[in-house]
Amino acid sequence: MKHVSTGESEKARADKRAKMIEQVQVFLEERSREALEIAKKKILKEKMECKEINDAFRYYIEDWKDVIHPGLLSIACEAVGGEVEKAVPMQVVMLLLTAGADIHDDIIDESKTKYGKPTVLARFGKDTALLVGDAFLMKALVLLHELENQFPTEKTNAIWNTIDSRFFELGNAEALEAYSKGNIDISPEEYWRILRMKASTFEAHARIGAILGGGEQNIVDLLANYGRTLGILLSIREDFIDVFEPTELQNRMKK
Repeated sequence: MKHVSTGESEKARADKRAKMIEQVQVFLEERSREALEIAKKKILKEKMECKEINDAFRYYIEDWKDVIHPGLLSIACEAVGGEVEKAVPMQVVMLLLTAGADIHDDIIDESKTKYGKPTVLARFGKDTALLVGDAFLMKALVLLHELENQFPTEKTNAIWNTIDSRFFELGNAEALEAYSKGNIDISPEEYWRILRMKASTFEAHARIGAILGGGEQNIVDLLANYGRTLGILLSIREDFIDVFEPTELQNRMKK
């Protein structure tokens, strides 16, 4: 009877965790919906003469469901007493920046599938994927420049410095990883360092949300650390997901 009771208790805990995850997912979707729709419209508004580029825009946007990055920014803003509605334009900027970096990352890794679907790289080729990633990044920077007048100089500088430092850190991590291809002697400590660096964009979202909300510096740093920790966990999760996608696993082993 004791064994049965323990089993029921474990099932109850598992059900509770599953329900909690579902609630978090719904919450993140609610916090990201408006910004994601605006970001999609911003990109689709750009009508290129090249049909392939327009097709690639639409293809990426069809399954563009990033709710974690903008959701994290919104949560950090609210955590320090900020108005989440005022964070939406910055969510849009960061969505575009992150998407551009994501597309470029697929090019570097030569990733052909993601979440069971061909990447922009696989569907349209390297040149188109590179140009699409560039378009997302340029649109983000233009929108960020337009937002400057809405914030005090101190906040604007803090946001620019965060984007500058954390996205360069991401680029550094990608470079270290790229030049480690074929090297099977990478130590766990070295890969941990790269993994931590790759989580820099999550820190950026949490930090910027807290800055927008007017948080004290020690709280901003605390939330930024939370963001990076979350980013590390999600990166590990992504690696495990790839293990169960045969095509992507083969690609990883080969590339």
